[in-house]
Amino acid sequence: MPRIALATALLLAASAAAARADATQEAAKHVEAASAAHGAGNFAAARLELIAAYALDPQPDLLFALGQVHVKLGICPIAVVLYERFLTTKPAEGPRAAATEAIAMCRAQPPAVAAPTPAERLERATGLHRDGKYADALPELMLAYALDPRPEVLYAIGQVEVKLGHCPRAVLFYERFLGTSPPEGAADAATEAIEICRTSPPPVATEPKPPVVVATGRAPWYTDKLGDALAGGALALGIGAAVAYGAARGALADADGAATYDAHAAAVDRAHDRRSLALGLGVGAAALGTVAVYRFLTADRTETRAITLTPTAGGAAVFLGGRW
Repeated sequence: MPRIALATALLLAASAAAARADATQEAAKHVEAASAAHGAGNFAAARLELIAAYALDPQPDLLFALGQVHVKLGICPIAVVLYERFLTTKPAEGPRAAATEAIAMCRAQPPAVAAPTPAERLERATGLHRDGKYADALPELMLAYALDPRPEVLYAIGQVEVKLGHCPRAVLFYERFLGTSPPEGAADAATEAIEICRTSPPPVATEPKPPVVVATGRAPWYTDKLGDALAGGALALGIGAAVAYGAARGALADADGAATYDAHAAAVDRAHDRRSLALGLGVGAAALGTVAVYRFLTADRTETRAITLTPTAGGAAVFLGGRW
């Protein structure tokens, strides 16, 4: 073998070995997290961690563990596929018997709902990717790979990891994809993606924000606090004027019934004072009332109302903003 060709082959072998070591270390972290989640009874989280571990380092025992977790979650159809894939790796007698027994138990229990096939999961992941929901597309791709380990899924996982800003993890999947000896065009694309990730990582893609519908309108007149205060002041002055006028009439009645001139004169003076007070209060009430009416008619009470629609599993959640 020519010296240059031999050097190139050794370099490629060393690079592949390093990539496998990195992927194995990353997978071990997910296995540890899966064990902790399983111990806490959080089987859904354990499932996601095991799926990620298998995508990074497809060890046969992870297939068995994934089958066990899917049984815990009541997803027997997927568990059966994973157990059967585990059996194709020719495990030892004990694990083989356990997987066979688990398959028989799962098949004896009719599934509540049909589990998506790997192809359906890939289609779902494609739709989520198209909608910019990369975090939701990632576990769909990883589970599709665990059920049917097609090399092109590794490349797709790498692409999604790039969108999420996880370039180091994306490189691991691109290198695993290259390890499957893909066609030249696909290999070139993965090599270029690795180079881009290592030299100038692309910005993190953000998921699209929920649509917001903004509407404007005019608030009711009684929501104007200043106008309400002016109207309240006018009402209070009007009541005071009425009370003072009633007192003035009472004083005049006292003057008509007075037994002496001094008593008559004092009562008339009181009547004049209270009538003057009533007149002043009435003028004040009229002035404040006029200002209040002007305020209600001319004040800017424009308000903005926002309606946000957020997709959920059961349809959509509606969030209202502004005053309603």
